[in-house]
Amino acid sequence: MSVPYTSLVASTTKKFEKGFVDQIVKDNFLLSAMIGKDLAPSVFKREMREGDGEFADGLKLVDGGEKIFQPLMYARNATVQGFSGYDVLDTTHAERFTACEYDWKRVAGSVNLANEDLDKNSGSKEKLWDYMEGQLKNLQVSKQEKINEYLIRPKTSSTEKVPLGIMDIIPDDPTSDPTVGSIGGISVTGNDWWQSKNVDHNSAAFGTDPTGAGQTALRSLLRKVQFGREHAQALLAGDVAYDRLERSMVNQIRYQGVAEQKLAQAGFLAFMFKGVPVVLEKEIDLQRTAASLTGSAFYALNFNFLKLYAMKNRFFKFSNEKEPTNQDTIVVHNITALQLCCNGRRYQGVMSEVIEA
Repeated sequence: MSVPYTSLVASTTKKFEKGFVDQIVKDNFLLSAMIGKDLAPSVFKREMREGDGEFADGLKLVDGGEKIFQPLMYARNATVQGFSGYDVLDTTHAERFTACEYDWKRVAGSVNLANEDLDKNSGSKEKLWDYMEGQLKNLQVSKQEKINEYLIRPKTSSTEKVPLGIMDIIPDDPTSDPTVGSIGGISVTGNDWWQSKNVDHNSAAFGTDPTGAGQTALRSLLRKVQFGREHAQALLAGDVAYDRLERSMVNQIRYQGVAEQKLAQAGFLAFMFKGVPVVLEKEIDLQRTAASLTGSAFYALNFNFLKLYAMKNRFFKFSNEKEPTNQDTIVVHNITALQLCCNGRRYQGVMSEVIEA
């Protein structure tokens, strides 16, 4: 009986694959904002990728490679000067461009279908489809939750096998490298241009209006991450941080602008602060607690300098079905090779240590 089942499993996973990745992207704010075809272009002004029309340009699909090299502009050109007449112009070569370097990380999930269960559901194609669809949807939800966790939480060591999170790229202390090690292969020691920004709220009372310490600190963070026309495109807020800001804006808050409506339609709770959408992400407080970081936080994100790199043949792709030699089952894996990369950390920031006060 395993031969027809393997064929059916293969056709089912192939049919399910497109919707599998679409739903994971839609359910994850960071992915929706960077690469989703709905939010990324309409709210965060991302361009759609040329050729496929399925994802925005916050996604970079590549064929492979030992590492990821992301172009980086890191230094001023010191030859710019005023002059007149026959003054000698400075022609010193300026090393303005280099690259940050990231390691690939791989995330896998599996569905193990027992032939006994397939037999019990073999009365019709519909019953078999419903059974397999249920197993695949369970994997989809589980992988979405794990990807969301990985893209948020700080890593506990440089040997972790999962992608970087925003708490790695934007640590509470920007003056030292995070636990995972130097981001992009560049240490912040001696390279203050590679530091993200921080406003430490120091567990102070948030306040109940625009003059309070909370809103004052958050406005300071937005100024710190603004350089010319580049500014924060979203404030990703932990549960406590979101609640404290919302309470302090009772007479100012706006939920029904175009951006808020689109975010709400996509399933994300949000309102505007200084023209920037504040989006609730409960995973932040969970992961800050797990990492022994004080309080909640707001993460100011500029998606122009954040990009998700992934391998073309390993972007939420299902493997060929396999039959283990020691089990009467059929196994398929869903494998993703990816990394969250940043080539402009100074455009990202955090307001840390926000408490319920």
